Amino acid sequence: MVQFTNSEIIEFLLIYGECNKNVRMARRLYEQRFPGRRVLDQKTLKNVIDNLRTYALFTKPKRNRNKPVRGNANNVNEFLATVNGNPHVSTVTISAATNISAASVRRILEQNGYHDYKMV
Repeated sequence: MVQFTNSEIIEFLLIYGECNKNVRMARRLYEQRFPGRRVLDQKTLKNVIDNLRTYALFTKPKRNRNKPVRGNANNVNEFLATVNGNPHVSTVTISAATNISAASVRRILEQNGYHDYKMV
């Protein structure tokens, strides 16, 4: 994906305002004023405008993908005791025994320095 500088986007947005918020007309005028520059395509322009309206940013903010661990401290301690007692136990077995989802079991393992692979 081609990256545009903030100044290029701002110049386009100023021209966009001059053209009464008409993307096609603004694109043509931008090409005329800056013949040697790259020109943003219509979809990119629309996305930039939508992102500015929604987030006040040129690009969408990154999502926070850190999910909280389901379960309380007692469950987590019980879970870690189970793993320490039998490191060969599967995440599905731990999940069923502690009533914590398998995904949360894997996150707890990762947070505590364990790996969720099966040892044979």
